[in-house]
Amino acid sequence: MGEIGLNYDFIPGERVLFETNFSGAVVGNFPPGLEFRGGELSVVSYSGGRALAANSTGAFAIELPENLPERFTIEFSLFNAKGGNRMRVEVVDGNFAPLGQHFIRLEGYERRTGVGAYEPGGITSLQETTIINEQMTPIRVMVDGTYVKVYVGTKRVANMPNADLGRSRSILFNFHDINNEPAYITDIRIAAGGRSLYQALEATGRVAIHDIHFATGKADILPESFETVGNVAKLLQEHPDLRLLIEGHTDNTGNFEKNLQLSTERAIAVKTYLVETSHIDATRLQTMGLGQAQPTATNDTEEGRGKNRRVEIVKL
Repeated sequence: MGEIGLNYDFIPGERVLFETNFSGAVVGNFPPGLEFRGGELSVVSYSGGRALAANSTGAFAIELPENLPERFTIEFSLFNAKGGNRMRVEVVDGNFAPLGQHFIRLEGYERRTGVGAYEPGGITSLQETTIINEQMTPIRVMVDGTYVKVYVGTKRVANMPNADLGRSRSILFNFHDINNEPAYITDIRIAAGGRSLYQALEATGRVAIHDIHFATGKADILPESFETVGNVAKLLQEHPDLRLLIEGHTDNTGNFEKNLQLSTERAIAVKTYLVETSHIDATRLQTMGLGQAQPTATNDTEEGRGKNRRVEIVKL
């Protein structure tokens, strides 16, 4: 698998709900075990094995033996040939309509992968991932309630605590805008279980949370972040011996000292919310503002600055 990235904290689900590598499928046919939903999809020989090739816009569905649980993982390998190819992985209802407000998004044209939103202007978590346009690459999705992480190879490209993927027995793999060269997919595995927020904290000692948003230049927590802070409260409620340091981080826009003060105030604001709204014992929480001193991405782009504006929780 190569060198493990700093943020690679994926743990596959333990109980398999569906798994295939198309090894028993006939080349040239649509494979058994999937539900054909249109397009030009057929099994091909690929690198000594088998893969499903999408030669035009189309889709297939996987029918699971039960509804997706609260925690689950999706794994597959994808080669999304250079061009405009796009792919979505969606949880759908019995009529194949999306159940949630978000889906797993893999772009050829925009070269981005992560969690996308259906509604215009909706919250997304995406990163550039050109490797899927160059070679067959493992894609992994880890879901814990509304918390969704997406990994390309050993790089975490999405870290979204307030995504709504929905829950059902049906998952739709939807290929569209296929141009010039097909997209290839293989090694599909869907399983119940996976890593919880607590397990991630236990494994690494800290977790970065990018979806606690504040008013610009202030320490006022915006309403759309209440659910995310609530997930931290739930973590503390379920583990009464857990104590946390709440760190505030900013990008490098503006004055260093002001950013340091702002990050401190924002960390305190999260603690105050946990104490006053969720009734967490204040003695279990400490705060620290680090301003722009510990960036995790470049400050030369808006996407990078967005990653640097974050709250981190650290196990004490």
